[in-house]
Amino acid sequence: MENSLLFVRIDADSIGDAIEFALMNDDAHKAQIIHNVVQEAMQDLRDYVIQHFNNIIMYGCDDVLFNMPASPKNFGLLTTISVEFQRKTEFTLSIGIGITLSEALINLRKAKLTGKNKIVALFKE
Repeated sequence: MENSLLFVRIDADSIGDAIEFALMNDDAHKAQIIHNVVQEAMQDLRDYVIQHFNNIIMYGCDDVLFNMPASPKNFGLLTTISVEFQRKTEFTLSIGIGITLSEALINLRKAKLTGKNKIVALFKE
Protein backbone atom coordinates (compact mmCIF):
# COMPACT_ATOMS: atom_id res chain seq x y z
CA MET A 1 0.00 0.00 0.00
CA GLU A 2 3.02 2.29 0.35
CA ASN A 3 2.78 5.27 -2.05
CA SER A 4 -0.87 4.59 -2.90
CA LEU A 5 -3.00 7.70 -2.62
CA LEU A 6 -5.04 7.99 0.58
CA PHE A 7 -7.89 10.29 1.53
CA VAL A 8 -7.40 12.24 4.76
CA ARG A 9 -10.26 13.99 6.56
CA ILE A 10 -9.33 16.24 9.49
CA ASP A 11 -11.91 17.85 11.75
CA ALA A 12 -11.30 19.97 14.86
CA ASP A 13 -12.83 18.71 18.10
CA SER A 14 -15.40 20.56 20.23
CA ILE A 15 -14.91 24.01 18.74
CA GLY A 16 -18.60 24.53 18.01
CA ASP A 17 -19.40 23.52 21.59
CA ALA A 18 -16.87 26.00 23.01
CA ILE A 19 -18.22 28.85 20.89
CA GLU A 20 -21.82 27.96 21.68
CA PHE A 21 -21.05 27.81 25.42
CA ALA A 22 -19.43 31.25 25.30
CA LEU A 23 -22.46 32.64 23.46
CA MET A 24 -24.89 31.01 25.91
CA ASN A 25 -23.01 32.86 28.65
CA ASP A 26 -23.43 36.14 26.76
CA ASP A 27 -19.69 36.26 26.11
CA ALA A 28 -19.50 37.21 22.46
CA HIS A 29 -15.96 38.45 22.96
CA LYS A 30 -14.72 35.01 24.07
CA ALA A 31 -16.61 33.35 21.20
CA GLN A 32 -14.92 35.73 18.75
CA ILE A 33 -11.49 35.03 20.25
CA ILE A 34 -12.01 31.26 19.90
CA HIS A 35 -13.19 31.73 16.33
CA ASN A 36 -10.22 33.92 15.40
CA VAL A 37 -7.63 31.62 16.97
CA VAL A 38 -9.13 28.58 15.25
CA GLN A 39 -9.34 30.33 11.87
CA GLU A 40 -5.69 31.36 12.08
CA ALA A 41 -4.64 27.81 13.03
CA MET A 42 -6.79 26.35 10.22
CA GLN A 43 -5.13 28.67 7.71
CA ASP A 44 -1.74 27.48 8.96
CA LEU A 45 -2.94 23.87 8.71
CA ARG A 46 -4.15 24.49 5.16
CA ASP A 47 -0.82 26.06 4.19
CA TYR A 48 1.05 23.10 5.70
CA VAL A 49 -1.08 20.61 3.77
CA ILE A 50 -0.51 22.53 0.52
CA GLN A 51 3.23 22.69 1.17
CA HIS A 52 3.62 18.99 2.00
CA PHE A 53 0.86 17.27 -0.02
CA ASN A 54 -0.31 19.91 -2.54
CA ASN A 55 -3.70 18.27 -2.95
CA ILE A 56 -6.58 19.86 -1.02
CA ILE A 57 -10.01 18.65 -2.06
CA MET A 58 -12.01 20.72 0.41
CA TYR A 59 -11.27 23.26 3.13
CA GLY A 60 -13.80 24.54 5.66
CA CYS A 61 -14.16 26.43 8.92
CA ASP A 62 -12.63 23.69 11.09
CA ASP A 63 -12.03 20.82 8.68
CA VAL A 64 -10.01 19.83 5.65
CA LEU A 65 -10.03 16.96 3.16
CA PHE A 66 -7.01 16.08 1.04
CA ASN A 67 -5.05 13.26 -0.57
CA MET A 68 -1.60 12.08 0.46
CA PRO A 69 0.65 9.23 -0.59
CA ALA A 70 0.77 6.41 1.96
CA SER A 71 4.14 6.53 3.71
CA PRO A 72 5.43 6.44 7.29
CA LYS A 73 6.80 9.98 6.81
CA ASN A 74 3.36 11.30 5.85
CA PHE A 75 1.68 9.61 8.81
CA GLY A 76 4.27 11.36 10.98
CA LEU A 77 3.37 14.68 9.36
CA LEU A 78 -0.26 14.15 10.40
CA THR A 79 0.87 13.77 14.00
CA THR A 80 2.85 17.00 13.64
CA ILE A 81 -0.25 18.77 12.30
CA SER A 82 -2.31 17.56 15.25
CA VAL A 83 0.26 18.55 17.88
CA GLU A 84 0.81 21.98 16.35
CA PHE A 85 -2.92 22.69 16.06
CA GLN A 86 -3.45 21.83 19.72
CA ARG A 87 -0.48 23.99 20.73
CA LYS A 88 -1.94 26.98 18.88
CA THR A 89 -5.59 26.56 19.88
CA GLU A 90 -5.83 24.22 22.90
CA PHE A 91 -8.27 22.18 20.77
CA THR A 92 -7.57 18.74 19.39
CA LEU A 93 -8.05 17.23 15.94
CA SER A 94 -9.66 13.99 14.88
CA ILE A 95 -8.28 12.46 11.69
CA GLY A 96 -9.73 9.72 9.50
CA ILE A 97 -7.67 8.12 6.74
CA GLY A 98 -8.92 5.76 4.06
CA ILE A 99 -8.21 4.23 0.72
CA THR A 100 -11.62 5.54 -0.38
CA LEU A 101 -13.33 8.77 0.53
CA SER A 102 -16.12 6.95 2.37
CA GLU A 103 -13.56 4.96 4.35
CA ALA A 104 -11.82 8.20 5.42
CA LEU A 105 -15.18 9.63 6.55
CA ILE A 106 -16.04 6.47 8.50
CA ASN A 107 -12.61 6.49 10.14
CA LEU A 108 -13.04 10.15 11.10
CA ARG A 109 -16.35 9.26 12.71
CA LYS A 110 -14.67 6.40 14.58
CA ALA A 111 -12.02 8.84 15.84
CA LYS A 112 -14.75 11.17 17.10
CA LEU A 113 -16.84 8.44 18.72
CA THR A 114 -13.92 6.81 20.50
CA GLY A 115 -12.79 9.89 22.35
CA LYS A 116 -11.54 12.41 19.77
CA ASN A 117 -7.92 13.54 19.40
CA LYS A 118 -7.13 10.41 17.38
CA ILE A 119 -5.90 9.31 14.00
CA VAL A 120 -7.87 6.32 12.70
CA ALA A 121 -6.56 4.53 9.63
CA LEU A 122 -8.14 1.08 9.48
CA PHE A 123 -8.19 -0.15 5.90
CA LYS A 124 -10.27 -2.76 4.11
CA GLU A 125 -7.96 -4.66 1.79
